[in-house]
Amino acid sequence: MTNQFDRRRLTDEYHALLQVAQLITTLDLDRVLTQILQITNDVIGAKKGSILLLDINGAPYRRFILQRNLPPEMSQIAVSRVLERGLAGWVAREKRGAIVSNVNADERWLILPDDDQADVASALCVPFLLEGRVQGVMTLVNDIPSSFTDHSLELATAIAGQASMVIHNAYLFDDVQTHQRQLETVLQNVGEPIFMLNHDFRFTLINQEASTLLGKANHQLIGQPLDTLAANPMWVDLTKQLLETSADGSGRRGEGGRLHYVFELRDEQAGRDFKVNVSKVRNDTGFPAYVVIFSDITSMKDLSRLKSHMLRMASHDLKNPLHIALGYINLMLSDIDEGLGVDGAWVNEVFKALDRMNDLIDDLLGEDRIECESKFRSSLVNPYQLIEDTVNAVVDQVVWKKHRLVYDVAPNMTDIRGDASQLRQAMVNFMTNAIKYTPDEGTITIHARIEQGRFHFSVEDTGIGIPEALQADIFQRGYRADRNAIQGIEGTGIGLSLVEEICRRHKGRAWFTSKEGEGSTFGFSIPVEPLT
Repeated sequence: MTNQFDRRRLTDEYHALLQVAQLITTLDLDRVLTQILQITNDVIGAKKGSILLLDINGAPYRRFILQRNLPPEMSQIAVSRVLERGLAGWVAREKRGAIVSNVNADERWLILPDDDQADVASALCVPFLLEGRVQGVMTLVNDIPSSFTDHSLELATAIAGQASMVIHNAYLFDDVQTHQRQLETVLQNVGEPIFMLNHDFRFTLINQEASTLLGKANHQLIGQPLDTLAANPMWVDLTKQLLETSADGSGRRGEGGRLHYVFELRDEQAGRDFKVNVSKVRNDTGFPAYVVIFSDITSMKDLSRLKSHMLRMASHDLKNPLHIALGYINLMLSDIDEGLGVDGAWVNEVFKALDRMNDLIDDLLGEDRIECESKFRSSLVNPYQLIEDTVNAVVDQVVWKKHRLVYDVAPNMTDIRGDASQLRQAMVNFMTNAIKYTPDEGTITIHARIEQGRFHFSVEDTGIGIPEALQADIFQRGYRADRNAIQGIEGTGIGLSLVEEICRRHKGRAWFTSKEGEGSTFGFSIPVEPLT
């Protein structure tokens, strides 16, 4: 009978060791610890127990299993105190198991406040050892004194030895998972778009900001190639840049030899500018991967662009009264050469032009003028006042060239929202060009209306027009449709590009139609209430 009992016990012990060994494929650390504790309790006959894991420095790891009646907030305190002054700490330091036959008579047994241990009389504790390092300790307790024997200690030690590799594997996986969650948490809370691409430019990681920028949900992009987004030219440009970095090793080398590349991209569809920081790294496969960070620099680029534009616009505006003054002075010099007296009206026109130039210069040099103009100052603007201010700015030129000015302005237009100063500059530019390229005694017509929530403004002239072959780049900065017909007519080729920039800032667009020898119409349309 005794032999049969011993064989059954031996079978149960081997089965317990086998069950622990089979946990090697289980990577859920909580499940591994719980099952090891349950298997050991059952085969040894313990009532309950605990497992505490230690980090590489011997401090409590964030995972532990306590089968004791402690409030949750006391668990971490209990772990620290037990490892410092209790039986588990002694076992961890000595790297060997121990039996406490009577917990009330052994100084290594620590009783914590609020810890009801009425059902604890004896204890057994063993370390989890892997290559000489203590990974943790397992403590078993019973309500009967001297319930654990040397055989119990040997069996628990054998189980702990078998479990060490199981725990190590689950620990490593848990650590990887924890770091992955921490990384994802950090990435999701970073205010800038960040994503990772593998060697063939497929998305492997995307944070929420990047998902918003890319215009697709995270699950729609993971595993997809970057050229999925080819509908937006910016992503095509990014692909080209990444291909260049793949073939070129001239980037700035950072820590660990990683290559860093910095360049700028513009999303024309959204009207946004980005500084792109790419780190080229190698993953476990040996292939390169790319960490891409987008920083929105739209406001900074807008500021820089508009500062330059406002300086050009100021110089452009100054030339108008200057040309008028020079014209009258040339007339006066001609009369003087012929022995005629100076016409007082001409002198008066020169003074008016010079006064206009003086006002423009004072405005240009005023405190913070450029900084102020560089910002979009949205307010309600009266379109009729805009048109009146525009005409007042160019009326001298209209009179000088004897142009007929026609108004086709709709009645009862409501106020529009925008930057009055910038809109006026755009309108003045259209008017100035119409005057400049329309022969004397021609007709200039101002059109203005509000339709379908948009303000439409255009200037139609009976001037020389633009040949069709020269129209494609008319809004490009610095471009002039040079030809014999405009020889002697001064121009910088920047005015229309400034108008286009102003329209872009108002969420609108500039346009034109023209036919050589018959005239041109230049205009723009903007939302009455542009979306922010």
